[in-house]
Amino acid sequence: AARCDVAAGPDHVAQRASDARIIVGIAQGRRDVGTELLGQRLAVVAAFEAGDMIAVDAEVAAFSGLADALGRPQYQWYVHLWRAARAIMRGRISEYEAGVAAAEELGRAAASVNCDILTVPQRWFAALELGDRAVAVALADARVPLGRWAEMGPQMLPLEVGRRLFAGRTEEARAVLEAGIPQMQAAPRDAEWLTMVAQVAVLAVELAAHEHLAWMYEKLAPFAEVWSLDGIGAYSHGPVHRQLGVIAAALGHTATAAEHFDAARRINERAGADLLVARTQLDRGRALNDATALAEARDRYAGLGVGRLVEEIGAPLGGSGGVPAGLAIFRRIGELWEVGFDGTFVTLRDSKGMRDLAALLARPGREVAAVDLAAPGGTVVAGSAGPAIDAQARRAYKQRIVELEQELDEADGTEDTGRSARVAAERDALLAQLADAYGLGGRARRGGDPAERARTAVTARIRDAVRRIESHHTSLGRHLAKSVRTGTFCSYDPEEPVNWQL
Repeated sequence: AARCDVAAGPDHVAQRASDARIIVGIAQGRRDVGTELLGQRLAVVAAFEAGDMIAVDAEVAAFSGLADALGRPQYQWYVHLWRAARAIMRGRISEYEAGVAAAEELGRAAASVNCDILTVPQRWFAALELGDRAVAVALADARVPLGRWAEMGPQMLPLEVGRRLFAGRTEEARAVLEAGIPQMQAAPRDAEWLTMVAQVAVLAVELAAHEHLAWMYEKLAPFAEVWSLDGIGAYSHGPVHRQLGVIAAALGHTATAAEHFDAARRINERAGADLLVARTQLDRGRALNDATALAEARDRYAGLGVGRLVEEIGAPLGGSGGVPAGLAIFRRIGELWEVGFDGTFVTLRDSKGMRDLAALLARPGREVAAVDLAAPGGTVVAGSAGPAIDAQARRAYKQRIVELEQELDEADGTEDTGRSARVAAERDALLAQLADAYGLGGRARRGGDPAERARTAVTARIRDAVRRIESHHTSLGRHLAKSVRTGTFCSYDPEEPVNWQL
């Protein structure tokens, strides 16, 4: 049993399964029910990791018989936890909900801290799997206040990044991710390691933190067929092939990503994990802009009664990846954007940069202040310029500011601090005169005022969105690169008018 604890990581699944059977055999020979339950618990976890659901069900049944014979809640709650985990992966939602509720009730009766620690992630991941991020965030806020269970170390990183990301606090989520990466890299390859890295990798993709993906892929790849398991069987995410597919796609390795998604689907189907099959197709559709996979995911979710995801996916346009010529679409549906241009349709994940682009596409030929785009929700404040400076003067100021920003980029690029300071002084003086008209407030100072922060943030996220679009839709990416200008004032000014459906 001690050896199983020491070798709890993904390298030793088969060894732990063998040791668990030895423990059970010795315990049965000595009629030691407590030790037999320990062996059965170890066997359940190893079977989950191996993706052997026949063995999981058999081991859980054996554990259940012993626990019921003892009639002790401290053992019985495990049975309901594991059966709830099996139910949710199969898409049996009502069975899952009854199971986790029963586990929590028995856990309270046993005053079990472990039960609380395991039912929280089970509810968290189930809510995410069913497409309800708001429920997941509310659960985290209610049952895991900031700082709780901090002693668990980097294994809390997926929850702490996710709760911020799913609440819309993207920059905060990115900061927590960056702070946690060194701890995660130094973490031992223990029972929590595989799920921790796999989940953080998926969050990093959504946060466009692509600089971390290559090493995560390298670390996860040897365990592609091991099932990512949270806690002592609290939640099973299926084989790591799926997360590897998401990472590979984000890195631009589409053929490799497709192979991983194919393998994940095949293994999940063999295990009868219908909800995980749907998730695999959803991830494939989003990562590879595969409208056929998205349509299949939508149909599978409909069959399982997961209405929220059916609505979010909607009816992907052009099932074969096409869109009628002359039709231009840039439309957000849930966590996805449906984008059609120049006869090609793709779907992309939501981001602030995509929302910024949508605001500009809705106002072709008009300048929008970066501070307005950076406002909460990306809402452009109509008429914020006011009458303080006449239109002709504003245009002159703006043109000179654009020129100065180009000079600043050049000076910063060559580390010419003297030139940068001189150019910044002129630019700040002009910004100060525009402050009242654009609500900037006070004298602008490079790097510290709202206008500068907005310029930097909005420029970075628009450029990232355009790069991401170009990697999936070359002609649209090039069109946007030519037509979108960023800076203190941003605009979309195409050579030929485009009638966007937004």
